[in-house]
Amino acid sequence: MRNSRFREAASFLKKHAGIEHPIYIRRTKMTSNLDGLCQFKDDHFLIKVNQLLNEDHSIDVLLHEVGHAMSWDKDKDVHGRNWGIAYSKIYRKFLDDFLNR
Repeated sequence: MRNSRFREAASFLKKHAGIEHPIYIRRTKMTSNLDGLCQFKDDHFLIKVNQLLNEDHSIDVLLHEVGHAMSWDKDKDVHGRNWGIAYSKIYRKFLDDFLNR
C-alpha cells in the first residue's frame, strides 16, 4: 500500500508529540516549492507534506514539522532554540521507539 510507512509514522508522531492540541497531517500538492508546512488553525495543528516527495523524505519533513507544532509560539525565530530542542526530542523518540520496534 502506497505511503503505509508514512501513515504509520504520522500516527506514531501524533501520539508522541506531547502537545495539548490535535495534529492533522496531510500529504498534499503544495502551491509553493515548500516541502512542508505547519499551521495552527482554530484548535488544532495542520501539517502539510508535499505529496511529490518520496516516502523517506516525507517522513523527515514530517518530523521537522512536528517539531514546529511542539515549539509553537516559543521562539521569535521559527527555527530557534526551542524548535531545535523539540525537533531533537521527537526525532530521538522516532529513532528509538518507531524504527527499533
